[in-house]
Amino acid sequence: MSSRLLGPEEIRELSKLLDEALDLPEPEREVWLSNLGEPHARLVPRLREMLAKGAEVSTGRTLPPLPRYEQADLALLARGDAAGLEAGSTVGPYRLIRELGRGGMGFVWLAQRLDGTLKRQVALKLPQHQLVERFARERDILAGLAHANIARLYDAGTTADGRPYLAMEYVEGEALTTWCDTRKLGVNARIELFKQALAAVDYAHRHSVIHRDLKPSNILVTEDGQVRLLDFGIAKLMTGGEACETEITLIEGRALSLQYASPEQLLGQPLGSASDVYSLGVVLYELLTGSFPYFRRKDTRGAIEDGILSVEPTRASDSVADPALAAARGSNTRELRSVLKGDIDAILQKALRKNAAERYRTVQAFTEDLDRLLGGKAVLARPNSLWSHAARFVRRNPIAAGAAAAVLLAGVLATANWMRPAVHWGGVAPAEPPAMSLAIMPFGAPAGEGAAARLAEALPRELTTVLVACCHELKLLSGPRDPGSGAAGSAARPQPVGTRYRVEGDLRSGKEASFVNLRLVDAATGGQAWSTRFDLPQFDNVFESSARMRKLASLLAGAVKSAETRRVLTQPIEKLDAMGLVLRGYAVWKNGQTLQKALEAQKLYDAALRLDPNFTYALLTQAANWDLLNDVDPNSDRERMVREMDELTLRAMNLDPTNPQAWSARAGALANAGRWSAAFEANERRISLDPFSPAPYEYKAWLMSMTGRPAEALPLVDHALSLDPESIGWAMRFACEADLLIGRFDDAVSACEKAGGTNPDWFITSYLAAAYANRGDVGKARAARDAILRTVPGYTIAQVRAKHYSDVPEYLKMAEATWYAGLRKAGIPER
Repeated sequence: MSSRLLGPEEIRELSKLLDEALDLPEPEREVWLSNLGEPHARLVPRLREMLAKGAEVSTGRTLPPLPRYEQADLALLARGDAAGLEAGSTVGPYRLIRELGRGGMGFVWLAQRLDGTLKRQVALKLPQHQLVERFARERDILAGLAHANIARLYDAGTTADGRPYLAMEYVEGEALTTWCDTRKLGVNARIELFKQALAAVDYAHRHSVIHRDLKPSNILVTEDGQVRLLDFGIAKLMTGGEACETEITLIEGRALSLQYASPEQLLGQPLGSASDVYSLGVVLYELLTGSFPYFRRKDTRGAIEDGILSVEPTRASDSVADPALAAARGSNTRELRSVLKGDIDAILQKALRKNAAERYRTVQAFTEDLDRLLGGKAVLARPNSLWSHAARFVRRNPIAAGAAAAVLLAGVLATANWMRPAVHWGGVAPAEPPAMSLAIMPFGAPAGEGAAARLAEALPRELTTVLVACCHELKLLSGPRDPGSGAAGSAARPQPVGTRYRVEGDLRSGKEASFVNLRLVDAATGGQAWSTRFDLPQFDNVFESSARMRKLASLLAGAVKSAETRRVLTQPIEKLDAMGLVLRGYAVWKNGQTLQKALEAQKLYDAALRLDPNFTYALLTQAANWDLLNDVDPNSDRERMVREMDELTLRAMNLDPTNPQAWSARAGALANAGRWSAAFEANERRISLDPFSPAPYEYKAWLMSMTGRPAEALPLVDHALSLDPESIGWAMRFACEADLLIGRFDDAVSACEKAGGTNPDWFITSYLAAAYANRGDVGKARAARDAILRTVPGYTIAQVRAKHYSDVPEYLKMAEATWYAGLRKAGIPER
């Protein structure tokens, strides 16, 4: 670009022409430039260079499409204002010392007042001519703000030749992120420092000012660790809690920093304090992880905009991969992920919600949740469940041995007092114990083994805690409150009243590990309904111990469900309660998994809801059955399925918002409706409620595949298997699908065969048929095809495509090339 400076009229003319060019489709711009006649011809070379610099930037309609400019470009756009600025020259009553910075808004110089009325040096801000209105607004806003963490306005005025200026407090400091990185501050220290910035923004909000340009470079930290918030140049005054764009903003464009902009800023919507909350969330995310929540630092404008508007933020703990970034936080990648996982993830996710109404309502609320985090208390960003307390304790009190972890963890959890008892100890038994009701008895331990005795005392409480959080279909009682009531089986111990089953256990110690012999006993008959030996090895970390306890809870819940199902199958349908009808319906479906069986099950679920319209378990099971009907019915009414699932899961979620299964079902309903971002978010809520279950990670793997990212699904499958190696059926199902979409057909066959061996269904068989065919194993492909047609008569590729499992173009392209192509080779008809 030529170095000739532009005059004011040329700048205005160039800006107008640039706007016109950027409104054109890129292929049409060169023709438009070629047709520009006099008096515009002299500006064509500069326009062409500017457009070339912006060509790689993909923009939508949500942000005025301004290309990126280098510093040289900014100098040319400064109408020559820089020409008269040099060290030693004067601006009004100030002598310029040295330039501190420049940008699209103007210049900042270090200056000293000549008349001595202000002894200290100042940062003198000098705007570009066309930005005087914004400059005046910044002066008016700063004049009304006086806070220790906001850079002060000392003076404002206009020179004799009409140049306005602001004399600001000169803050000799570093950007927030740089200051923390150079000192290798840990996570908690960074949050404490960040709270100073929150205090400044909160003060501004209480004076009806939103900043709109919050970023690390506008949050400086002095040598002694004091934060100063700078640059209210695009701040706005709120009226009625919102600020709208002024004419000057609409004409000049939004001078925001894109990486930190809120969705509503990009969409040009009215802004409230939640917009600054969002930007602060991005700043905190970067401060704690060194990365951004949706995009890479060098992504194009289009990719950044798409991330802000459409992509769910990566959890902070999942973004940690660079050892250098972890080292800058005084940690390593493994430790940093552990610190961020859970509460900090939840706080950042809440601050970064796409919907402003779902974020922290105020900066003060944001601050208070961070205070709770630092104080070791429950944060409001996470649902208040016992299991979230358990996970919090695990993260903040790491110990090596699994047995010791269980004792210490259960001791903390025993203080919780809001469990949902459905049965009690002593008194008169009800006529009929509730279905799925369960009492956890004290466990026995060998005499003289103190550690084993302490573990035997702790395990029933911890097991009850996990069951209460993960398995809301059960009705639980933890056991007698006096730990000295004797060994398991003591006749002196009080017996549970009003429960259908009880769990008994005996702890044993081996050479390398402890184990517990568990029994599920029918409380009425004393008969044993189920038993297992459950190992309690010396775990390397408490994560493994907690995952193991979650596995035990899952096994026990499944045993109760199986025992109850066997019971209800022996009774007349007319005598069953709502739970009995649901269990019977599920048993009907499992005995065949065909369209006819799904329709029979649906009638039983409907009957259960007629008995109890607010029975959450029935709502969730009926929603799942609608999903199954869509799969097994070649002529399913997909629109009705989406509608029914939406209504059923919303009801269930509102009735029991801390139920992990409700959020899981809700994620499924949202995915079926094609609302992928919301499905990811609902699944994250499931993870926050039940962090040691493999199921939500397996489902997230499926969501990744359905949104065209199967390679990202496979690490999630691995994580699910690390939580429970025995969940191989479901985990391998989603690995099979991901491998098939990627085109790794041998891996797909291996995963599908493992999945089919433990959790067979026609879907896995469909993937397996395609994988066999794609790798040339024709005989096995046709056998798999025949198995599909026996389960789903009339199965065709067109019907599968019509079910719209995903409408994401990337997925559709992969499915066409691998799944559908393989089914054709296997002999599945097109129509």
